Order: sequence, then C-alpha cells, then structure tokens
Amino acid sequence: MGGTQSAAKRILVLGLDGAGKTALVQTIVQEQIDTLFPTQGLKINFTAREGIRLAFWELPGLPQFRPQWQGYYDGVDMMVFVVDGANPKRMLEARLTLKTVLHSPVVTGVPLLVFANKCDRVNKRSPPQIVNLMKLGDIRDRHWYIQACSATTGEGIDAGLEWLLTELKKGKLAANARAVTSREVTRRHRDMLAEMVAGYNKGSERDAAGEGEGEGEGGGEEDALLTLRDIQLRFEKQSGVLYAASCLIVALEEREIPWKKVEVGVCVRVGGRVGCALK
Repeated sequence: MGGTQSAAKRILVLGLDGAGKTALVQTIVQEQIDTLFPTQGLKINFTAREGIRLAFWELPGLPQFRPQWQGYYDGVDMMVFVVDGANPKRMLEARLTLKTVLHSPVVTGVPLLVFANKCDRVNKRSPPQIVNLMKLGDIRDRHWYIQACSATTGEGIDAGLEWLLTELKKGKLAANARAVTSREVTRRHRDMLAEMVAGYNKGSERDAAGEGEGEGEGGGEEDALLTLRDIQLRFEKQSGVLYAASCLIVALEEREIPWKKVEVGVCVRVGGRVGCALK
C-alpha cells in the first residue's frame, strides 16, 4: 500500500476558506458530499484517472493555517488553487495568497490549475474576469490554466482534470521546470548579460545602418532589441543557467540594459475556458 501511494502524483489543493476545496475533492474522488465545515488539517484523498494515480493533498484555507502550507510544497507535481468565483469581495485576498504561494522557490515551475468554483451561481465571475482580478497573466514561470466549475453539480471539473492529466503525462515537465532558479542573478552573470545584449545590439545597429538607408530616424532600433524570452534562451545557452524571468528583469533594469518588453505568456479562450502557457 505504501508503494502505491508513493507512486501517486501529488496534487496540492489550496485556496481560501469557503472556496469549496473539500466539496471539489469529494466530487473528484466520487465521495458523497456531506455537510461541510472548515477544514482543520491535512486531508489526503486518492483516485485514479486514465491510468494515473492521483493523491489530492487538501490543506485548510483559514488564515491561521496558511503559513503552514509551505511545509507541504516539497515533491508536489501539480497545484490546484480553488477560487470562489461568486465572491468578488475576497478576490484580492485570494490573489495575494496565491502570489505568496508562487513566490516560494520550492514550487517554481510546478503547473497550476485554477478552479473558478461556484459557476452555477447567478453572481459568478467569468474566467476572463477572474484572470484580470487575480492578475494571472503576470504568471511567467509555469504553465497555468483556469477552469470554471461547480463542485456541487460537477460542471467543468472533468475539463479541468483533462488539462491536469495532460500536464502530468508530459512526464518530466515539473522536474525540468524546477531547474529554473529564482535566486538573484550573480554579479558574474550580470556581466555576461550586459556583454551578450550589448554585442547583439551593436551587430543589429550595423546591419540596420547597411540596409536601412532612406528609412525614418531610428527606424529599426526598437525591433533590434532582444525580447525577454530571447534573452532567456541565449543566456541559458551561454551560461547553462536558466533564471526565472522576474530575476532577469531585475538584473536587466539594475544595469539599465535595453530590452524589448513583450508578453511572455499566451492566453487563449476556448469554449468559455481560458488557458495560458509559456511561448
């Protein structure tokens, strides 16, 4: 029994109190939904989908328990964050709570599934609205997805689990993503960044000077700048180290290194669902 449980994919279920985490997990594992009270401790439920054994580790969402969450981050394969989509008054609290979770280097790169629960309520917020309220578009260091659902009716849960299983089937995705370091960029690497970007920009300026006669003043300067994603890829190839985008931005701005600010994530809406992934 212990071997089977250790082989299960660990899904960490988080969210504010009252978001519907327990009801959601009970629906997933096909348990009868009883009268629910705020969760007071760790609950683990097992189920299997498409040949993959899943262990849902549900943690209590009351404020006094949230500092204890970090003790369960190690070894997580997927994070599920449940939001009460019918309670906009607590959306800021949910956003700040999720931001604190994602700030931990232990879960850097771990895929995130956001369930916008209570979609059967009249006053529900749509996934695009929740993306804006939760600032999910700012997430750059992992794959994430948002799915509207109802823990009581089961609506939308299978669609969310489909994305979850697809991510898990990619095998080494979470492990590879954890290789992205959120540590501060070292002084030596800041120097490498400066030299790399400066060398690229000088070469681009020479090319523009040779090809751009007759164009308006500064015609190709903006296009010549490297995007953040380009900088990540080029620097990783040179140094063998892949820093989180946020760390690179700090290093670039400290040295006043010019770079082109573009969206790193791509959000797509399909059938009322919104998904986001790195380019």
